[in-house]
This record gives sequence, structure tokens and C-alpha cells, in this order.
Amino acid sequence: MRLSGPLVTLRPSTVRDLEPVHQLWLEPGVRRFLFDDRSLSAAEARTYLQQSEASFRTHGYGMWLAFVQGHEGLAGFSGLMESPSAPPNLIVGVAPMLWRRGIGTEAAWLVLQFAFESLGLGEVLADVDEPNVASVRLLSRLGFSQLRRCVVEGRPFLYYGMARERREADGAVARLPRRNLNGSET
Repeated sequence: MRLSGPLVTLRPSTVRDLEPVHQLWLEPGVRRFLFDDRSLSAAEARTYLQQSEASFRTHGYGMWLAFVQGHEGLAGFSGLMESPSAPPNLIVGVAPMLWRRGIGTEAAWLVLQFAFESLGLGEVLADVDEPNVASVRLLSRLGFSQLRRCVVEGRPFLYYGMARERREADGAVARLPRRNLNGSET
């Protein structure tokens, strides 16, 4: 199931995407907060992709890969990670050369729209390293509410949630500005 917006097209990831996904995840700006600045091995990246494929089969969601016109190759990713005892967790990441162009915002918005409208999920969660100011702003723009702050192994984390009812009442995602690849608003 492809998801498309004015700027971004998302398609489900598969194990065949290992090379470009692994390369993106090795980017220092991406892995800094996503994997605690650790370089994942190709085998670890393969495991994540296999888990995503299984989640798509079981739950209808997983990790989508983001592509944009005017950029060759993988622009980023967004998706929902399965949690055994809680609602799914939103993930999003963009190739550093494409930061600040609205790609992550639109990709996350498309995933949330699919989660609430097509899958009928009642809630989506997200967590972020507190120093990751760009992701904190992204969650705020999308309409997430901060639920709590915790320090885990000496690192501060912020936990967020968005309920379908709040999203529908607030309409925050409907007011998102659209950006061109050059960064200007449309």
C-alpha cells in the first residue's frame, strides 16, 4: 500500500531495500538519535526490515520508505513500530541532505492519516531524545501531546501520544505548510 502526498510518496519497506536503508541508517545525522549514535550492522538492519515486513502482514503497518520527485534514491522513512503492550510507535527519519524541507513532516502525516483513517487505530505514541529539537518540533506540528519525560541510562527522553479523537477535533495535521524541495512554502 503506497501513501502519497504533494511532496512525498511512501511504499512499504522490504528486505530487498537493505542496501539503501542501511546506508541511510549509517548517516551520522540519522543514527545520532535513532540508534544512539551506534552504527548498525547490515545484519541488524536486515532484522529491522524483516520485522517490518512481518508487521505489515500481521497489523497492516510497518516502515514505509520515502521518495520525493527531484531526488534520486531514498529520501527517508516513516512508519509505525509494533509494541507488544502499547499502541504502535511513530518513527521518522530523513536523509540529512533533505532536512528542513517538510519531507519528514509529510511522511509522518501520511502514516498517521493511514493509521487513524484506514486502520482505525485509537492512538499512536512517539518517543524522542530530548536534545533532538527537530523531532520535538515535528511532533508538536503533527499535534502530539507530551505525556512524560524520563531519564534512561543518563539520557533524557520525551514521550508523546496522539489519540484519534484529539487529532480529529484539533485538525492540527490539516494545517501543515507544504514545502518544495528548495525549502520554500507552497
